[in-house]
Amino acid sequence: MVCMNQWFSSYLKGRYQQTYVSGTLSKCGQVVSDVPQGSVLRSTLFVIYINDLPLALSECIADIVADDSTISAHNKNIDQVASTLSNELQRVNKWCENNHMTINISKTKLMFVTSKPTHRQLSNTHSLPSVYFLDSVVDESSSERLLDVTINNDLSWNTQVKNVINKCNTFLYLLSFSLFKTGNGFTMLTFFPNLICAVLFGVIELQSWKTNL
Repeated sequence: MVCMNQWFSSYLKGRYQQTYVSGTLSKCGQVVSDVPQGSVLRSTLFVIYINDLPLALSECIADIVADDSTISAHNKNIDQVASTLSNELQRVNKWCENNHMTINISKTKLMFVTSKPTHRQLSNTHSLPSVYFLDSVVDESSSERLLDVTINNDLSWNTQVKNVINKCNTFLYLLSFSLFKTGNGFTMLTFFPNLICAVLFGVIELQSWKTNL
């Protein structure tokens, strides 16, 4: 265990970085936090670091996926949902302060997920409440991308289906263009499996979300 701790210490300490822009190289600056950019262990170490975040919450559920983590609450009363999220965000902020982290409010989004009938009813008869983080109002969104799956607030999946179709069209165009240029089937044998994997990956993810929801 001592050797492992020493190895991690040598891996994280004594790191420097600099930036090269338009022919100008900046001075070296010491990395006092974070892990080396692009390192294999980066995501793993970050997930370990924030692994106790759910323990800071009392009413919400936290889904931790590196820096795309989400918190969620449910209630028949939408005002109660907004109030719960606002309160829990304060707990998340406190946890971040204790762990020397900050929340990027500009990248933090709010989405009220309901069925289509409920969504229409809320839009017609109820002004959606705001969720607050410190002195800022969290921006509301009707569609967000999570784990390469686009979720709409009315669970219509139209945007996700459109994205998958666009991805397929792009791959098919590249495949046909490559076949036209090479004039042989070797490109198809090497490129087509990647196309299938990309499409199936999106379909499997979408089916998983349908099952869970």
